[in-house]
Amino acid sequence: MDYTKCNMGAIIIMNTIHKTIRTSGGRLTKTKKAIVDVLSQNHCLLSKQELVEKLKVRKIKPDRSTIYRELQFLTKNNIIIKNTIAGVNYYEIPKDHHHHLVCLSCNSINRVEIGNHLERQEKQIAKQNKFNIINHSLEFYGYCPACRSASPELQRGEQAGRNAKHNLKETL
Repeated sequence: MDYTKCNMGAIIIMNTIHKTIRTSGGRLTKTKKAIVDVLSQNHCLLSKQELVEKLKVRKIKPDRSTIYRELQFLTKNNIIIKNTIAGVNYYEIPKDHHHHLVCLSCNSINRVEIGNHLERQEKQIAKQNKFNIINHSLEFYGYCPACRSASPELQRGEQAGRNAKHNLKETL
């Protein structure tokens, strides 16, 4: 793998983000730069709490109102995306389009990519409804393999779900 190309790509993305912040009327503060940097290095969603912990490692300790204002600015100007899952706000930089698997037991969140058919469906929905879609969010809720294997109740529930699907197919 050519790491020079990866680093150049990251530098270009960061420079573009910094330019967008300035053209949106924002100042490129140390905290704002660090938030963007932390989110760009993460592959998926980070909660505000996780973000603050990663900032502390970098010796940046913004107070609650500063972190709120910075996240609000970045979200309002479409520099980062806010996703609310199970009542918790998560943030990420929109690098590529993906969705999430959310475990209802351990609250783990994993990214999942869906083929182009969803993109075509989105365009069709927009056209049919004369609606300008800016973004969408799609999360799948269930139980991860670790939680299913650790809980006999979840395994029984999984079997019950398969039986219900089978019975539904038979009645159709």
